[in-house]
Amino acid sequence: MIKVPIARLASLALASFFLSAWPAGAAPNLVSGTEQWENVNYLKKEIQWYDNLRQAQDAARQKGKMVFYMHILGKLDGAT
Repeated sequence: MIKVPIARLASLALASFFLSAWPAGAAPNLVSGTEQWENVNYLKKEIQWYDNLRQAQDAARQKGKMVFYMHILGKLDGAT
């Protein structure tokens, strides 16, 4: 069995999510404003976000799930 670090799996999953949103033939570094808006809204609605790492760890422990930790500067929707 191959062991892959959880952080690597999470980054691969996030990258595949964003890559799958690009239309065929589009330049990989160009995403329309509409697609960007849809991707951000999906992340904000479908994922349970916590402002506090301790709360996220406690909730994950209760549910028997992992924590995906993402540290960003500014706001996810681009309004920094």
